[in-house]
Amino acid sequence: MKVSVILPVYNVANYLDDCMESLARQTLPAYEIIAVDDGSKDGSRKVLKKWAARLPQLKIIRQKHSGAPGGPRNKGLALATGDYIHFLDPDDYIDHDFYESSFACIRKHDPDIVVTNIYKFNSRQKWQVYTFKLLGLFEESRLTNLYETKNLIHNLGPANKIFKRDFLTRNGLRFLEGCRFEDVHFITCCLYLAKKVFIHCGTHYHWRKRESLRNLSITQKNFMFRAVADRVRIHREIDRFLMAQGLLGHRYIKDIRAILDFTRYASNLYRYLPHARRRFFPLVNHYLQDIDERAFDYVPEPELVRARYFFLRNGMPFEFAATASVSRGYLPVTPDGCFDFRAFKGKHAFDHLLPDSVRVPPGLQPEKAELLAADLCNRALSLKGFGQIGYVPP
Repeated sequence: MKVSVILPVYNVANYLDDCMESLARQTLPAYEIIAVDDGSKDGSRKVLKKWAARLPQLKIIRQKHSGAPGGPRNKGLALATGDYIHFLDPDDYIDHDFYESSFACIRKHDPDIVVTNIYKFNSRQKWQVYTFKLLGLFEESRLTNLYETKNLIHNLGPANKIFKRDFLTRNGLRFLEGCRFEDVHFITCCLYLAKKVFIHCGTHYHWRKRESLRNLSITQKNFMFRAVADRVRIHREIDRFLMAQGLLGHRYIKDIRAILDFTRYASNLYRYLPHARRRFFPLVNHYLQDIDERAFDYVPEPELVRARYFFLRNGMPFEFAATASVSRGYLPVTPDGCFDFRAFKGKHAFDHLLPDSVRVPPGLQPEKAELLAADLCNRALSLKGFGQIGYVPP
């Protein structure tokens, strides 16, 4: 079995060595590595040339910048000749046995997709993805599919997955080009069509959390309002795919992510400019009007999500922010540490979704103090800042 590794490379010179080193150390080497340089301007091409001398299977393709990873990934897929495809992100890295242990699962189960475990990391620490841990997605290795394991919809990145190339080509599965969140569309479509998905807990993909504000990844730019409009577009594209495939009856699985996507974006509402805040609720709620409410049965932390969705659908930014950030708003709290929502009952739409009370998330409870400015003038020290106590019983 041969694996073709596809790397969409754009301005990742600072991280590329770690990625290539992990490929060089594989106990089962990749058959070919296709690096598509998407018009990098930071020396990434020079790093790739250095590694080409060490890895004879590395092929470097250069093109003008396309604006998103979808085009480079499609180009790599068109050139790939391996039996299996791995879309590796060049700022991340993989365990040394990533391909060998994955192929052991492939020989035994012949899945369309292998989904491997994930760690996030930065320069200081490594951690499990909170949602995956909460839902137990990687507690055990098993053969399944999206319809049996709906929690797969929470893992929509391509890089921790190995795809059977015949599965992709037979179904005409390609990335959207020139837009963000093309991976969300691609993986959602793949999961809906895959008959066999193997969840593999025996090896890890290491997902870098970039720390430089000047070089954030596309995923890390989700706080920007443009991301909201892009996400709406992607969800509409997925809906069109489901309609074409006759799968609208299973749309509620995709709607699990739609609910979480837009309630999470609403958490950033006060980071948007005023004109963006005004656009947010009409844009998002126009899409959410067709959500299949069966999705609420499968969201993590369902009571809190339902409450935030209630505030989102009713255009209540103050109340929404109060459940999402310790520094915004206030809601009544019961003596046992729960938000008390009874005062909202019977006055708004979607009342059936709002619980009477929800436990205050632990992250909102700590006391907080922040120094904003300090000045020394005429032997007098002036400090400016604030201190506050978070959501604790009055």
